[in-house]
Amino acid sequence: MRKRLMSMVLALTMLFSAMFMQGCYGTYPLFKKVNKLVGDIDGRWGSTAVHIICWVFQVYSVVLFVDLFILNTVEFWTGSDPLAMNEGESETQVVTYLGDTYRITATKNRFDVYCVEGSRRGESASLIWNAEGRTWVAEKEGIARNLVTIGEDGSIEGIAVP
Repeated sequence: MRKRLMSMVLALTMLFSAMFMQGCYGTYPLFKKVNKLVGDIDGRWGSTAVHIICWVFQVYSVVLFVDLFILNTVEFWTGSDPLAMNEGESETQVVTYLGDTYRITATKNRFDVYCVEGSRRGESASLIWNAEGRTWVAEKEGIARNLVTIGEDGSIEGIAVP
């Protein structure tokens, strides 16, 4: 079941990139926030050590991946930064990929994908920011899996590897 969930997340990511990333540069808001947190650490040695740790443990890679394939895509097509959404606001896009039509809805701290037509009709998945746990969670068929946990100081405390 976990393998299927991760396959769905990977497929959705590829779908997002194929459909939405044509000519998108974006502002990379999440990467800028993480980079600012690392830069705000007192002392050259401390910030340099945390910077190296972020590269070694793939923190920057995960953050750039989320920025590039999800946040910048939403920003490109909607014209608004999904990290700056207010409660009650939403953005919805409908895309067709390989004969399947998907409805993608972005709300504050959440992305929902639902297949409305095609061979995967009725399937859905979500990417959710859990502010209390400071964790990005992938959810499908009621099964949630933590993807990335971010500490109070902005450090990555856990990354789920498929």
